[in-house]
Order: sequence, then C-alpha cells, then structure tokens
Amino acid sequence: MQFVDDTLFVAKALSTNIMCLKTILRCFDLGSNPKVNFFKSKLIGIEVDNNSLLQFARLLNCKITKIPFVYLTILIGANSRNEKTWDPVIKKLKGKLALWKQRNISIGCRVTFINSVLSSLPLFYASFVKAPPCMMKNVI
Repeated sequence: MQFVDDTLFVAKALSTNIMCLKTILRCFDLGSNPKVNFFKSKLIGIEVDNNSLLQFARLLNCKITKIPFVYLTILIGANSRNEKTWDPVIKKLKGKLALWKQRNISIGCRVTFINSVLSSLPLFYASFVKAPPCMMKNVI
C-alpha cells in the first residue's frame, strides 16, 4: 500500500522476503531523489518470534514496533468498535469546530468549511474502518 511518500509492505516472515525487500529499497534509494529514511522505517511482526524479528530489523537497518500503530493518522490494529480508537478523530473535529466558532466568518464560509473539512475527515477514517454509532454522538 502506498500513499504519497509512505509505503506499507506486507509479506511472510522469511529471510528471502526480507532480502528481496532490502534489494528493492536499496535500488529505489540509488535510483531516485527521495531517499529511503531507514531511521523512520519500522518493522512489525505478527506471530513472529523476537529473534527473527531482531534479525530482520538488523538486516533492514530499521526499528521494531508493535500493533496497534499509526499509519496516515489512522490507528492500525486497534479495535474500531472501541470509542477510544476514535478519540483522535473526534478531537480533530472538535478542534476544527472550536477554531471556526472563534472566528467572525459568514454563514456561507462556515457551510463551506463544514462541507469540505468536517465531512471529509470522518469519511477518510471510515473508508478504512467501520465507525461505531456512538462516534457521531461524541462529535455533536
């Protein structure tokens, strides 16, 4: 999965896959202007023993992280039916609303803001995970 400059690779935890991934990343690094930032790169293992995970992280020169993790501001691996998972979305929406309440802007501008931003933020998150019914109650 790729979005702008973020890429998510999913593969079986095999040494051959890790070496292939390292080769792909190295070729990309040599052939393009945006370089791979291994300092920001992370490796996640699902049902992979710690020794193998450490070995793979050393080969790729990256850090190890665990699930749940944040990818494109979305909490991946968390329970989407849990209200706490949606706290960042609700906080962001309330923050936008608070800013607009403080400004002296016309009703037309407020409607435009609501239509463009407040409708797109929940849709972005809901396109990845199903929102619980309680989420909308918290926003309003």
